[in-house]
Amino acid sequence: EYGPTTTDVPWLQHRHGRAGVMEFFQALTNLEFTHFVPTQFFESGNTVVVLIDLTAVVKKNGHTFTEIDEPHI
Repeated sequence: EYGPTTTDVPWLQHRHGRAGVMEFFQALTNLEFTHFVPTQFFESGNTVVVLIDLTAVVKKNGHTFTEIDEPHI
């Protein structure tokens, strides 16, 4: 259980390891990206954080959403 951040959104599930990476990218097939721009990169040791501006359409329902400075770790 992950508390209040738990979601049913396929691409926002908590994952681990190589299998989790594959599951994440498979879940992204539910989206059509119309804008995807990495804007900043930060690294420390084995950790990299990238801030991304993106706009995507959920294929199932046509809902469009935009994220500014969305962090990817």
